[in-house]
Amino acid sequence: MNKIDGGYAFPTINESSVHGCSSLDYLDGMSLRDYFAGQALAGLLTLSAHPQAPKTPDLVKICVETADALIEELNK
Repeated sequence: MNKIDGGYAFPTINESSVHGCSSLDYLDGMSLRDYFAGQALAGLLTLSAHPQAPKTPDLVKICVETADALIEELNK
């Protein structure tokens, strides 16, 4: 990924053996940015019944901006 995304949220290690040599491979998963955005969305959706709650396009933007802000803070 060409944007700083915080790395993988839940990386897993896969030990494989080929011709008697073992190696560890890190399996891809969702990025930390994706995870943070999803968590922000879950929280904001609890407010969706409120008349002043953000509408769907605004929710998406808020979630991504929140995820980026969290990663930026973690990188300090």
